[in-house]
Amino acid sequence: MDASRVAPGLWMGGAPAAGKLLAFDRVFLCAWELPYDELGPYPFGPRARVVRVPLDDSGRPPSAGEVRLAFAASRAVARIYRTGGFRILVTCAQGRNRSGLVVALALLELGASPKDAIGAVRQARGPHALSNAWFVKLIHEAAGRRFLRFPMEASP
Repeated sequence: MDASRVAPGLWMGGAPAAGKLLAFDRVFLCAWELPYDELGPYPFGPRARVVRVPLDDSGRPPSAGEVRLAFAASRAVARIYRTGGFRILVTCAQGRNRSGLVVALALLELGASPKDAIGAVRQARGPHALSNAWFVKLIHEAAGRRFLRFPMEASP
């Protein structure tokens, strides 16, 4: 698996390969199109609790439902991270945009600025991480606002 540590206990990455056993406690699956069920009974480790976060990265603006889903997932990641003692993985197909969105929003929830949250994702996953302009706009506009009440504008 191609995974990178963003912070102690918090990882993000691309789709895992079949047959590879990973050791995570909480996993957030952000690629709606990937058949994770075909990877075997415990692709993320036998203790992993898996949450599906079906987001799209087609270049169109995210729907209101996708925005709510991303914010709910990021709040859950932040809450689990604050608890400590867990290995959290946020993953999508490439480990760049959808997982980057959820991780960056979680970092905002934990007190980071948009610049620092985006920087942490890009430092972990490379300069092409968060290349989706809609996701970057969402991260910037989400700072300081209550999640689930965030309005999505129509231009990147």
